[in-house]
Amino acid sequence: MKNWYVMLFCCMCLCGMVQGQETVWTKKNLPHDWHLRSVEKDGMHGAAVYDAYDYLKGREPKRRVVVAVIDGGADIAHEDLRGSLWVNEGEIPGNGIDDDGNGYVDDVHGWNFLGTPDGGTVKTISAEADRYYMYLKKRFEGVDTNRLSKKDRALYCYYVNELPKISELADAYNTYINVKTYSERMDGFDRQLKEMYSGVELGKEHFVALGEKLENAADKEAFEYYLDRWKYSPKYNWEQMLNLRHTLLTTFEGRYNSKLRAYEADGRKSVGDDLNNIKDRFYGNAAMTPHEHGSHVAGIIGATRNNGVGIDGVADVRLMSLRVCTDGGDEYDKDVATAIRYAVENGANIVNISLVRSVSMHREWLDAALRFAEKKGVLVVHAAGNNGRCTNDAYDYPTRYLSNGKTVANLINVGNSYADGMPVNSSNFGKDEVDLFAQGGAVYSTIVGNQYKEFTGTSMAAPVVAGVAALIWNYFPELSVKELKQVLLDGVTSRRGVEVTRPAGIKALGKDKVYFEDLCVSGGILNALGSVKLAEKLCKEKK
Repeated sequence: MKNWYVMLFCCMCLCGMVQGQETVWTKKNLPHDWHLRSVEKDGMHGAAVYDAYDYLKGREPKRRVVVAVIDGGADIAHEDLRGSLWVNEGEIPGNGIDDDGNGYVDDVHGWNFLGTPDGGTVKTISAEADRYYMYLKKRFEGVDTNRLSKKDRALYCYYVNELPKISELADAYNTYINVKTYSERMDGFDRQLKEMYSGVELGKEHFVALGEKLENAADKEAFEYYLDRWKYSPKYNWEQMLNLRHTLLTTFEGRYNSKLRAYEADGRKSVGDDLNNIKDRFYGNAAMTPHEHGSHVAGIIGATRNNGVGIDGVADVRLMSLRVCTDGGDEYDKDVATAIRYAVENGANIVNISLVRSVSMHREWLDAALRFAEKKGVLVVHAAGNNGRCTNDAYDYPTRYLSNGKTVANLINVGNSYADGMPVNSSNFGKDEVDLFAQGGAVYSTIVGNQYKEFTGTSMAAPVVAGVAALIWNYFPELSVKELKQVLLDGVTSRRGVEVTRPAGIKALGKDKVYFEDLCVSGGILNALGSVKLAEKLCKEKK
């Protein structure tokens, strides 16, 4: 699922203490720019961005990096973003002509891959897990599973056993079918009970006695289901329980139909492209639809610095806005893959993707786009997700691990940490899969309509990394994408040896204690100053 979470800080338990520091950082005493500050000067585990600029004082940046924000769309009219927008110099605004011949008409500041032919935009998208479920349901319906190939048999097992755990539509359908089957068996139970206990008012004890005589597996399953229901209605007699089945069936049928309507209401179909053809990529429109999440991410990276308005972004950049998602549902693989290609082909140096989901119908399309970005030397920064789980064996897409077993070297996966240097409880983690943690708890940034707000999530941590990467590349453009990634990981504030509470998710508090290095590759938290010094040293060595 568009597995980013925009969570209010007050809903989270983020009040741990930094080791050796008395201050407990809370919403009341945490400055809006904490993510730019440092442990050494301010006692908070920010990214030391101010320190990095102090270190670089007197030097002129050699370029202004272009950062593509693949998200829900930035508010290009925002007072603190409009001065930082990427401008396609080859395009004449509003003339309805593809002046630069790149296949996209009037793409002055980016592109809306959810744009419709009439100039509108898609507002609703279904969940990827539901889309995959319906695709596989159609594929396997009526098929003799004994004749499936080894590959298809594995996919069928995934469809039956795993997909219902993450697809709400699949779960609703399976529950409805099961309840319907159980309901149909109640008539048989009723006949048997009345034969066994003629003229007696039947109750739970009689039903339990019947259960001991059942031999058919399906009968036993239905019996267990209704016996469990009796826990919630202990005073029911048999006739009441018999009638309850109609209510249950109506309830679960309604739930399934509701999920099915949501799936069928997917507005993505109105874009007009061929969803099954990745080569059909010139679709959408130039409508820059403003979006809260996309605007917040963009502001963290590149809100205009030192303009006396609102906030300062991490770096002085050009922001390219690419819209692929709405407020609900999940972005399509095709849109993300096509947006990556657009970004690379139109001059982006860095791509930020603060979008996460655990299902990918067309993983090969994402793989190809990431390989293309790697070949062109473009860094991709990705949010690790907010499920509070280990992603070493259960990836959140896109991932650097390709379906052919290989990896790409240009993707950085980012976990979420707070001012006390501790992982945020909702953050995903992984000793092999997550590269580093970065400042993403209660980050203050731009939202739609010249407004500002605090959001929490790996969606916020990733753009801090993207911003620091841009800062470094502005001053040290001679670094390769692999070298840039390495200085970001090697320059972290090390938390190795620090015992922390392992994240457990939004709905549960973590209990298990682990060392920070068990949560990510680098064992530390993003530090701009440390990475800048390493970049400087590496560039000197290369001369």
